[in-house]
Amino acid sequence: MKIKIIPRSFLTPAVVSPSLGVRVSNRPLRILDFDVEARPLHWISGDYVSKEITAIAWAWIRPDPVVICFLLGEFTPHDMLTAFVAAYKQADLVTGHYIRGYDLGMVNGALSEYGLPVLDDKMVQDTKIDLVRRAGLS
Repeated sequence: MKIKIIPRSFLTPAVVSPSLGVRVSNRPLRILDFDVEARPLHWISGDYVSKEITAIAWAWIRPDPVVICFLLGEFTPHDMLTAFVAAYKQADLVTGHYIRGYDLGMVNGALSEYGLPVLDDKMVQDTKIDLVRRAGLS
């Protein structure tokens, strides 16, 4: 998608209605890095074992990140999930290792299990899937 910025002096009320305007913000992206840990619960069939989230940790990418960690036992699963979702909603982009293949699915599954709405769509950078594979380099 291309966006063409037109100077305000060229716009007339007949050309653009306020409802069609585009606001451009130059603030830095809010990037949330997170990780989910889980434990097996019980064997279901074949090689499938159900899982339960035992910890969710996250930090905002900035010069002095502060890691926030919620552990099962210290917090209820509901409290862990709602705290993470509050941070997730503030993010423009989320990052993590294999989050598209594991973490986001685990969180959405747990949210569904507890009757909470699943995560909104978000830009994602997965440090396992998105990095270019290389071989023969140390």
